Parts: sequence; structure tokens; C-alpha cells
Amino acid sequence: MPFSMGSKGCIGQKFAMAELQLVVATLVSKYDFAPTAKMNIRQEFGGITTRPVHVEMTVRRVQAPSA
Repeated sequence: MPFSMGSKGCIGQKFAMAELQLVVATLVSKYDFAPTAKMNIRQEFGGITTRPVHVEMTVRRVQAPSA
């Protein structure tokens, strides 16, 4: 576990998680993410859920709305 747990856990964990949420929210609001046209999404079993493997993405900057 990256931040450890219990009384000896990382004191910066909450800050790091909040910063991560902010970064993801900023990226999602400013960019459009889509799988490439040739992409064949393969799923891999990860215990309880499945996850995509080797996803190729096209990233485009979103145009700001005009006022």
C-alpha cells in the first residue's frame, strides 16, 4: 500500500488524494479522451471487476465555450 495504514500512515495522504482528484477533474474538463479507431478493447479479470488492457487513446483539447 503506497501510503501505509494505521498510526504510522502518511500524513500527506489526504492532500495527495485531493490533489489527484483536482488533476483528473482538470484534465477531463479541458481534454476529450477517446479510444483510437483501430482500438480493440480487451478486458482482463482483476479479481472482482474487469479492466481494459493496453488502451490506445486520442486526446484533443476541448474548445472553450464562447461568451
